[in-house]
Amino acid sequence: MGVLVDVDSETFLLPKKHFNAAMRALEALAVESPSSYVIPKSVAGSEDLEEALAAAFWHFEKSENGDLVALSYGADKGPDSDSWPGTVLEALAPFVTNAKIVYRVEGDSRETVYTIAKGKVSARTRKRTKPKSAPEPEVPDAGAWIVAPPDSFGIDWRGENDWDGDRGGGGNRSPERWQFERKIWANVVEHLRRRGISINRLGLVSQS
Repeated sequence: MGVLVDVDSETFLLPKKHFNAAMRALEALAVESPSSYVIPKSVAGSEDLEEALAAAFWHFEKSENGDLVALSYGADKGPDSDSWPGTVLEALAPFVTNAKIVYRVEGDSRETVYTIAKGKVSARTRKRTKPKSAPEPEVPDAGAWIVAPPDSFGIDWRGENDWDGDRGGGGNRSPERWQFERKIWANVVEHLRRRGISINRLGLVSQS
């Protein structure tokens, strides 16, 4: 997809007891419909549900007892598939207790709402709603106190191996993943900069 997209859940519950089955469903989708993912082979090689979702650039939140209680897409652009994100949600649906997920496309005045109930996915369009914005935090007067910019260490683990030469958990080691994660960090830095906070990033580049 060449346009910017946004996918975020209003409600979502996938119990921990269904994680293994949900992971297998996502892996099967990588074979049956590889266009549902940016890098399908990374999803197919995952060791657990959390890794499979991360490899497909989906973010999630977990409750205290380990259930997934929120789901959102973490990249600006989705896979090159007209049926996405429906295919991913249909794969997860049999294991989801309930969910309402909103899909928005840049420049579109309407949005798609996916509802999951009793293992089935239904979709409807509605007039696009404006997300509620959080109030801007009050920035203290710079003359009142001074805080030295903190140092942040980062490393770009491009390639297949961890620092010790092992493959590790077999996760997504593609250049696309690191490009995506660098963008997340850049957004965080910019968010803080607008609030008067600067960051010194001391970066390293792996030799792999």
